[in-house]
Amino acid sequence: DTVSEHIVPPIDYNIVSGNAKEADGKITSMMPNTLLTNKEGSFTDGTITATIKTVAGSDSGIVFGLTDNGLANYWEDTGVSYYEFFITGWNGVYLAKINNGWNELKSLPCGMQPNVEYTLKVEWKDGNIRCYVDDVMYIDYTDANPLTGTKYGYRAIGNGVEYGPITTTD
Repeated sequence: DTVSEHIVPPIDYNIVSGNAKEADGKITSMMPNTLLTNKEGSFTDGTITATIKTVAGSDSGIVFGLTDNGLANYWEDTGVSYYEFFITGWNGVYLAKINNGWNELKSLPCGMQPNVEYTLKVEWKDGNIRCYVDDVMYIDYTDANPLTGTKYGYRAIGNGVEYGPITTTD
């Protein structure tokens, strides 16, 4: 007899690319290129925080400022825009802007390792974006043409990336 795992999709998020499950308060990507967005609420400025445990070779983090123009499934498609703050598979942090394609805004090598839990935090106000890992600021960037979307969520390039709950404050 084979016992199948009962997959519970994340209750508070829409899966717009890939697949994920939720168990014991954690969301885990189940395939590469997984993107989840919040079902309710909005984040227009303030602080967004989540824990993450990446896997080797995975660029994964949190997304915010997201506009999907009514699309149900997407990744970096035309008509979709968002920011992403993520830890790379090669020990760095990145801030990227997806707006009709992927654009690096700022990056920095910093020695992050796979299979270690980190707390990602972004402070966002009036186009200024400050990005932290475990309360250490790595990126301070001001976007001259800031995005105006209000959705947020998780993005994982790799399979098996674990996330804790996202919290937002004004």
